[in-house]
Amino acid sequence: MTLKTRLQADISSGEINTKQKLLERAALLDLKVTRNGRDYVGLLGPDGKRFRVRFCFSDNTQSVSPEYQIGRASCRERVSNY
Repeated sequence: MTLKTRLQADISSGEINTKQKLLERAALLDLKVTRNGRDYVGLLGPDGKRFRVRFCFSDNTQSVSPEYQIGRASCRERVSNY
């Protein structure tokens, strides 16, 4: 199982349920954050390979517009496809 697959599975299962937990897990796995987006994090592995992990954490929606709230279903669909 690749790091991307493992992290994405942990996000989908709810084991990682905040962006802070994701960043802490990445640090434990010796991953470097290369991009920090609204619904994704780009990571660089110790082997030099880059990958992106997508998420829809509720802590990202505390101060967003109602239109973004409506779009959360599509975000969940994108994440479940990874």
